[in-house]
Amino acid sequence: MILKDYNIFFIFLLGAILSKSLIFPGIALGDLLLLIGVLILITFYSNKLKIGLYEISVSILILLTSIIFIFSETGSYFSINEFMKSYVKLIFYLICFILFSSFLKIIETKKIITIIFYTSLINAILALLIYAMQNINLDINFYHFLWFGLEEPGKIATDVNHWQMSNSTLIRLRGIFAEPSLYGIYQTISIALIFLNYSRILINNKIAFSLILISIIFTFSISTYAIMTFLFFVLLIKKNTRNSLKDLIVFNAFAIVIGIIIFFVFVSSFTFIDVFYERVMQRIFDFFDGFERSGVQRINQSYVTAIVGLENSILFGSGLGNIAQLFEATEYKTMYITGIDEIQYYSARSHVVPYAILGELGILGIVLFSLLLFQYMKYDNIYIYSFYIIYLFSTGTYLDSSFWIFFSMIRFADRLGNIKNREINSNEKKY
Repeated sequence: MILKDYNIFFIFLLGAILSKSLIFPGIALGDLLLLIGVLILITFYSNKLKIGLYEISVSILILLTSIIFIFSETGSYFSINEFMKSYVKLIFYLICFILFSSFLKIIETKKIITIIFYTSLINAILALLIYAMQNINLDINFYHFLWFGLEEPGKIATDVNHWQMSNSTLIRLRGIFAEPSLYGIYQTISIALIFLNYSRILINNKIAFSLILISIIFTFSISTYAIMTFLFFVLLIKKNTRNSLKDLIVFNAFAIVIGIIIFFVFVSSFTFIDVFYERVMQRIFDFFDGFERSGVQRINQSYVTAIVGLENSILFGSGLGNIAQLFEATEYKTMYITGIDEIQYYSARSHVVPYAILGELGILGIVLFSLLLFQYMKYDNIYIYSFYIIYLFSTGTYLDSSFWIFFSMIRFADRLGNIKNREINSNEKKY
């Protein structure tokens, strides 16, 4: 066979990365890559995959509970067209999930983690290159194509100026992702998978790992910083990652400081301390005071959206794909009060995956998704799942390729592939 197992894994991983970029009318390139991956697995690996009966059973229950709602009293707001579009997507992603989860059981762990690491490194180098060009106003537009479809499906996006500081503009690093937080969250979940399964590759490639960390810092994303902080304590608590973490801290801290100094001396007109205080620390303070816009939108409004769905039906929510229709029919609005007592109104907003599931699929939906996620949870790995739950509070939808690929991998984070492959020999040769 021409395609090796690691090539197939890369196809699925790239599908997750491109879930919100390179978007054509009606479909994202990420979904096309998942479809290619599924067809390859069915064609060449059908006799090797160990399909889990548990995964199939729970997936069928999710589909059944979604469609049962149609036969209840759905209300005049309910759109069968929106339901069917989302239902077809859900079927597709569940098939991908079942096959990809089965594939993870037979592929060597070291191969998986190596691919994740070098993919993260390439993403970081590309993101830093784009970021440098944006900051020095180098008019080379090659990277605009990488944002194809971000503003409007089928069209090349333009540069996004994020924040004004005095008379200048501060640009946040986002690489090929739709926004900085999505880039940062992707890199963070990748680091988690690497550390939990094959941390030796980070120790053997400290400079490369420093570049990944520097790129994360330049996102100036509070949600990313929060998840990274939580991950740090998870790795510190976990016995078999603690030593690797200590080994990396001193070198990476020094490299990160040097990298930041070089960037702000030769590229940016801002001092890092000013930027960090005004755009990170001040926003954290505002968030806890209830004034920070994006944080309030992402959490509070997603919560309100979920509650509205549950009020419609505590068991089934608004119905798959119909939370926006429910809001429109009821003329319900989400709102929050800004730091200057300004009231802002919005329709349904689902920036948090657990709330999105609750709002559209109700209690039954969240219970079934939890049964899938926590299938392998034990007392000694509960902190890994705690990290992933926090990660889910920083992403927006369960109907895209990124959610399902990382959802599949995190379930195996403490038992990915052949467990023996995770045992790291301190005298192991450099990979």
